[in-house]
Amino acid sequence: MKKIVLLLITTLFSLSARASFIAGGNITMSHISGYNYSIELDLYFDVVNGDGDSALLAGDLTIEVAIYEKGTNSLMQLVTLQRISDSLIAYQDSSCTINQLSTRLLRYVVDNNSQTVELNPATYNSPNGYYIVWERCCRDAAAVNIENADFTGMAFYMEFPAADTSFIDSSPKPITYENGYAIVGTTYSLNLACTDADGDSLVYSMTTPFAGHATDNGAGIGAEPTPPLPAPYPLVIWVTGYSATNAVPGTPPLSVVDSTGILSVTPNTQGLFAFAVLCEEFRSGIKIGEIREELFLLVMAQDSIVCQTPTTATGITTASSLDVILYPNPTSGMVNLSSNTTSDFTYEVFNNVGATISSGTANSFSTSTIKPGIYFVKISSGQQSSIQKLIVE
Repeated sequence: MKKIVLLLITTLFSLSARASFIAGGNITMSHISGYNYSIELDLYFDVVNGDGDSALLAGDLTIEVAIYEKGTNSLMQLVTLQRISDSLIAYQDSSCTINQLSTRLLRYVVDNNSQTVELNPATYNSPNGYYIVWERCCRDAAAVNIENADFTGMAFYMEFPAADTSFIDSSPKPITYENGYAIVGTTYSLNLACTDADGDSLVYSMTTPFAGHATDNGAGIGAEPTPPLPAPYPLVIWVTGYSATNAVPGTPPLSVVDSTGILSVTPNTQGLFAFAVLCEEFRSGIKIGEIREELFLLVMAQDSIVCQTPTTATGITTASSLDVILYPNPTSGMVNLSSNTTSDFTYEVFNNVGATISSGTANSFSTSTIKPGIYFVKISSGQQSSIQKLIVE
């Protein structure tokens, strides 16, 4: 028996240094009010296989995306996005994490007080529609199905229709992903369905990832073209035998149900595999937009998987399990601790790199001084302890 691990791998990078760490992501847009729209970019970073170091944590705190008109590839405007969060992606099964899988999510939004951009119909009125793009190099070096992955970039890309107060559109939005497991020889399924605020029809398909124009630093136009270049975007080069419909080999190989977004595979080959899913948006039978979601899948031998504590990646350790409830969660205020066996608790709150944010001895504590994000709380009583994820809003 073998086991696979879904890698939803987050990404950190430096403006000046080449690093192979990009494992995927997406870019989306939402209507807020009037002519104002939010733009959100999620980027996945492979903590385990990426060749970045701690210096990368300070890089790319702001990035610049470009909006182009589709018919002529004319540049409409550049929009600066700021990083608002950097967090570890949680496990579906927190009882068994592994050293081979640690993943970060970097999230970016528009860099102004309203976190929105104006798309005035007087300017954004082309029937061809528009696209938003950001390009960055390089991908995860461990990918076995892409030629020269660590010298290959990624183009974060989405399309949207002309702006019109009588035709409001928000792009499809992917669900929040968690790292998960499956068994080789048994069909593994993952729900990749997007939500759509406008109730538009969504159609899913496997597609070849965009490599974009970015190159390893010092060659060509550099690791982060500024501004991002217009379409067309070069595709990644598949290793012989791989393709969009055979990105992860199996019986059957990786596929997605076009009407539901349910991804499934019965894998038969070990390795780290890149893939992309296209989500197309239709209204009244006419395509009006699309987003591209890129992810990785890790296939492992079962005997190589050794369960660690739920936060091995942060350096936090634990003892025998304590039966305790942490609530409310998510929260922006007080957190309560409750157990049927004890009321004496010692707690420690850790951030995603294992640094202690707060600690004490009590059955409740405040999050008022903790920044929004994902944290881990180690709750101890006597010789028992429990580590639980805490979301601070």
